[in-house]
Amino acid sequence: MAGVMGRAWSLWTRLVTAQPAVIGGAVAALLLVAAVGLSRVSFDENPVTIFKTDSGDFALLEEVNGQFDTDENDVIVVVSGADIISRESIAALRDLTERFSAIPGVDSTYSILNIKREGTRVLPLVPLTDAEASRYEQARGRALAHPLVGGQLLSPDARTTLVIVHLEGPSPPVSYLARVRRDMREAIDAAFEGTPLVARMAGHAAVRVDSLATLQAELLKFTMLSGAVAMVLGVVMLRRVAAMFIVVASSGIGVLWTVGLMGFLGERINGLNMVLPSLVFVIGFADAMHLMMHIQRARREGRDRLQAVVSGLERLGTACLLCALTTACGLGSLMVAQAESVQRFGLLCGIGSLLSFGATISVLPLLGVTRLGEQVVPRSEHVWPIYHVSGFPLVVQAQRYPKITWAASVAVATVLLATALQLRSDIHWTEAIPYDSETSQAMRKCDEAFGGALLAYVVVSWPQDADLGSPELYDVVDEVHAALNGEPLLASPTSVRNLLESLSRGDRLRPEQLSRVPEHLRKRVVRPDLRRLLISAHVPDRGAAALEPAFDRLERKLEGIARDHAGYQLQLTGTVVVAARNMRFVISDLTRSIATSAIVILGVLWIGFGSLRLAAIGVLPNAFPLLVTAAYLVVSGRPLQITSVLTFSLCLGLAVNDTVHFLFRLKQEQDDSQPLRSAVRASLDGVGPAMVASTVILTGGFASMLASDMPAISLFSELTCVTIVAALVGDLVALPATVLCFARETRLAKGRQAGSAAISGAAENA
Repeated sequence: MAGVMGRAWSLWTRLVTAQPAVIGGAVAALLLVAAVGLSRVSFDENPVTIFKTDSGDFALLEEVNGQFDTDENDVIVVVSGADIISRESIAALRDLTERFSAIPGVDSTYSILNIKREGTRVLPLVPLTDAEASRYEQARGRALAHPLVGGQLLSPDARTTLVIVHLEGPSPPVSYLARVRRDMREAIDAAFEGTPLVARMAGHAAVRVDSLATLQAELLKFTMLSGAVAMVLGVVMLRRVAAMFIVVASSGIGVLWTVGLMGFLGERINGLNMVLPSLVFVIGFADAMHLMMHIQRARREGRDRLQAVVSGLERLGTACLLCALTTACGLGSLMVAQAESVQRFGLLCGIGSLLSFGATISVLPLLGVTRLGEQVVPRSEHVWPIYHVSGFPLVVQAQRYPKITWAASVAVATVLLATALQLRSDIHWTEAIPYDSETSQAMRKCDEAFGGALLAYVVVSWPQDADLGSPELYDVVDEVHAALNGEPLLASPTSVRNLLESLSRGDRLRPEQLSRVPEHLRKRVVRPDLRRLLISAHVPDRGAAALEPAFDRLERKLEGIARDHAGYQLQLTGTVVVAARNMRFVISDLTRSIATSAIVILGVLWIGFGSLRLAAIGVLPNAFPLLVTAAYLVVSGRPLQITSVLTFSLCLGLAVNDTVHFLFRLKQEQDDSQPLRSAVRASLDGVGPAMVASTVILTGGFASMLASDMPAISLFSELTCVTIVAALVGDLVALPATVLCFARETRLAKGRQAGSAAISGAAENA
């Protein structure tokens, strides 16, 4: 395969140097097309897209959300104060709910002001007009004992209450939610001005607005910041602005082509594919750095700009092509995943790798042969000390004692693997928004006062021969309540029983009284026309790892209840339930797919080099950064999240790129009859500077993103820095040692060594 790639590369080299106008026109045309695609790119406003699967769980969730007024469209306003049941607080709450009702897009509000006293039709739970202090004292006691209020709308200490605002329409877009939220904030500020009450907004809708708004703002801001930092570092490392401009332009155009393609495909930016531009840029940047540093070296040797570009393409082009094919096949193999979101991510990664390669091998040579190419040679002969890679103490020791270094590398990798195996996946509903944001604070307050802002639902379907008045139905409801109360992480179950208890006098429930309940409240708990009712329970944001076992135990209890009541069907659902299960599934699926990618990469390298031995030599250095990053997560006490798994994808692409360039250079040096040790040293001196420069520039760029308020961006940048540095260590220490231990001398090199030995022996005898 190497011969085929070499011939193909020779044809491309002649084309790009002989017909620059044609290639330039093609690049410009693709940029115009990409610009059209870029205008169509948007952010995914529905976070459930990431964990959407073909499973029955997701289908049930969508079905229930369509049949009932669930919490999917709720904004939960968490109101705190010294005493909620007081004249001042009640007046402010009444003002607030009236203002909410006037906001376009608000369907209804639900709070303690909507609740009537138990067993009455008209008497409000709390005084509607200014009343004596004793009446508020009595109202506080009634509220805490009320089946619809205590622990659900009012905290046990009566210092926190919830106002639930249900929005119009199924799954409204985030832009719509953001506008409603702004209007709600204005209403809160106006209603609570001059009062001691504090209100914050929580719930699914609030999390969606916060996460998308933060992602849009932070991604743009820190992409520009990291680009500026990387540009400055690049100028320092390459010592010419023109050289760094050419490198950034070639890798940046690959990103523009990729994101433009996303626009044409209708692929929206979400929490999964947001790393794609960084991944494509890193892959292209690494190749561009290798080419540029070769061109600089060729220019210093006296070649003109055309000769330097041709030399770079001929010497490194096949290696760049093999890097592109390896990365595209490896990351493209994510398409075998079961989750649809991971499949699409894998497809885009594969295509993006090839587009990045196409941009690098076309844009860089085109700019390199222009007058701009005259400006890439540093003015002084000074070389940064860090470019003397083969002289690094650790690298020297690796070459001097390769077996010891290889054994130590394997031992370290084994320890890292043992540590990495302790890594467990987890997600938190608020992990995508800043910790100190209004929504995060409100969610934590709900966890503390009510047992959670999120709701899990048990769907109870009854048989055709039963109805809403059937005693057995309420036996089932009571058993489900008991099951929910038996789970420590679930709190305050609510159902049609609570509603009927609030309407009925005495112990006898009267279902016919449901007709007195407003439809928007009735639709939250029961649909007699569908023979279905919902039982909800508050769920804290403790993470999927803690919640999933509780959900599994609850489902087993529900199965037992259903067996005892023929014809009744009990199903557990809710966004928090499905997200906890499916996101952990997506994380596991992504992890398995990356492992598959590693095997595919090994196969492609085998074919590309025509040697299983050389391909196998690359396994240890490629695995090293993955193991370091996984172990780092364990040591720092972090779970495996979507963001961290995506870092592995970037790590895999970067590590493979540098490994391929080293091994390809090694093969070239051996083809020139270099002995193995000399070939390793020459390879380190040849490709090592580009590896070091890429590491410094990329680490500096990504490190600037650590200041982001968005946890996902901050974590991604932190892990990327760890990964990039670990990849460099693996390629400069473990890789040369592995080569010296297991690679073979070429026949010509053996002959040269034998001839040298014979001459030395003859000289000694003489």
